[in-house]
Amino acid sequence: EVSPLPNGDDLFVFTTPNILHNQEEDYEFKVARQNRPPALDYVERRSCPEAGYDYLVIPDYVPEEGEEDLGVAEITLSALDPDNDSVTYRFIPGDGLTDLTDPEDNIFQASGLSPGPYELTAIASDTYLEDRQNVRILVDNPLTMSVSLEMPYQVPSHADGSEGEIISYQDFIDDEMEGKYLLTTEDPVFISVTFPTSIDTTVESEIVLQYTSLDENFDYSLPDPIIFDGNSGCFSLPWLNGCGIDNYYRDSTNYISEWKSLLTPPGAEDDFSHFQALTSSLSGELTLTTNLKYCGNEDHLGSATEDVEIEVRSCVPHRNLEYKYAYPYHQYRSVLDDESGEYVYDIDEDSNPFLATHSCCSNNWQVYSAEDPQHECFTNPLPDCHNAFFERPFTNNAYLLEEYDLCFGERGNVCGDGDGEGEFRLATDANGKQLICGEASRCSFRDSACAGKPAWSYIDTNNDGDNDRWCAGAYGCENDCPKEVATLEIFRGESQDINAYAIEHILENPPYSSEREIRFYCGCQSPGQFCDDNYTGIFDGVCTSCAEHENPGECRDEHSSDLYCEGDR
Repeated sequence: EVSPLPNGDDLFVFTTPNILHNQEEDYEFKVARQNRPPALDYVERRSCPEAGYDYLVIPDYVPEEGEEDLGVAEITLSALDPDNDSVTYRFIPGDGLTDLTDPEDNIFQASGLSPGPYELTAIASDTYLEDRQNVRILVDNPLTMSVSLEMPYQVPSHADGSEGEIISYQDFIDDEMEGKYLLTTEDPVFISVTFPTSIDTTVESEIVLQYTSLDENFDYSLPDPIIFDGNSGCFSLPWLNGCGIDNYYRDSTNYISEWKSLLTPPGAEDDFSHFQALTSSLSGELTLTTNLKYCGNEDHLGSATEDVEIEVRSCVPHRNLEYKYAYPYHQYRSVLDDESGEYVYDIDEDSNPFLATHSCCSNNWQVYSAEDPQHECFTNPLPDCHNAFFERPFTNNAYLLEEYDLCFGERGNVCGDGDGEGEFRLATDANGKQLICGEASRCSFRDSACAGKPAWSYIDTNNDGDNDRWCAGAYGCENDCPKEVATLEIFRGESQDINAYAIEHILENPPYSSEREIRFYCGCQSPGQFCDDNYTGIFDGVCTSCAEHENPGECRDEHSSDLYCEGDR
């Protein structure tokens, strides 16, 4: 017979007759068994005593096949009572925990917990005695990840290759490509990534970059130095180091001229090739995966993955209205002159070659073909004689020469072959005139008001709105003549563009070097010549002797010769 005692112990009574000699009553043998508490099973899930937690929760965790869901806290208590007593269970939630079940139940469930450490007391009782455990719960950060790619460029707004307005690269990706990224084989790309980190400082993390396409594959474990500023980082390809094109590529133009050398990261034994093959009809896929290893386990427990779709083109049609020419002509800067309201050029030696207009890249993100050699990627906005011998029909550098360069069909962000040595041709002005007078110091002439003006042109030297001189002498640039313009009879009083006439004869019938050979003269040379002394370009005057003038002496004083232009005024 078993009888419970008030303190929870059990009294066992054994009764038997005739066990002793001359036994008058039944013999009773009583044994008291001390009550023992139930033994509560250890509550744990992925416990890590070194980090100080028994139970791990990772919100929004996506379990692999056959793996338990770590996203919610769900604890079921169990215990074994050595006395076979009935066991009851309950929980005492600590701060921040909400018991979503009956506290007397043996199941605790909670979700939506913010990351942080929590404590929960689990109790197993046989009414008199109990066993309890302070369950240390670690709710870690969710395994969430985001990836974005950036190229710091301005591009035409239309994906079909038409010009359109100029918008940012990111706006182009969002509006025209529906989130598919366009990258190139010749420009850096900057990758911003927000990756999961653990509250547990003992957790090791690894970020793996993987790219797959039909024609190119690579993967790389990103080095620790790129991980900075909490759970976000930014790195660039090539070199997986740094973020921001101004800081990373500003110091040397060698980065653009020696692009392929960048494919080997500093200290790397093997080339790290990236985005060197154009994608075919199927896009490539760039995947970044963060693996977390908890409590020193070799196998990762948590991972987060983000995929982005990528199309690789040959170049990006970056357009920069301030820096209009690709490397090595990227230092030419267009600036607005406050006084004139017009754009003028200067040289910016600190300009970034990657941020200059990619003038050999077409609007459809393709390098201009080598079969189209006439596509000009540079026209020098600062024409000069360049101190270069220009072998034309004339013998020195009287006229401004315009340097230009053509696309070679190899790079979109490099003009010509990159050596900065273009070809030369006669410069033109806004009206298309080709014979433009150079500066005296550079073009072998004495100082003249004709510098920068079309050869043999009329000029206004006192800015009163009326032409008062014309450019004459060697090449029509040597001096600014204050006399009438005289020509041969063959023009018969016609209107004549002397510059156009000179272009035709100088370029086609060498050599012409002076106003005599070009058949226009500074002042009347002989009677009967047609002349223009009001600089209108109409030769309706005739060179006449001052002897026929009503005041011959005054005529000779005014014209410093015996001839004057009569009938033009």
